Amino acid sequence: MGNAHPEFEKYLETVRQHAPDTEPHHITTRQSSKGNYTGATVKVNVESKEQLDKISPRSDRSRNGESGVLI
Repeated sequence: MGNAHPEFEKYLETVRQHAPDTEPHHITTRQSSKGNYTGATVKVNVESKEQLDKISPRSDRSRNGESGVLI
């Protein structure tokens, strides 16, 4: 879940970068009832904790100060 803004797509791109077998049909997005947030469900296969840590938007949030991303 993240704030609804055009840059939300960068979080999905992070998933695609570190889990390259992710196909468009593995990603489902939806808006909150008031349109303030965008939720995403992404089905991925990971082979290690390290790979999962690279996918996690939490590291992006702490690095650039953005909030509102939840895994």
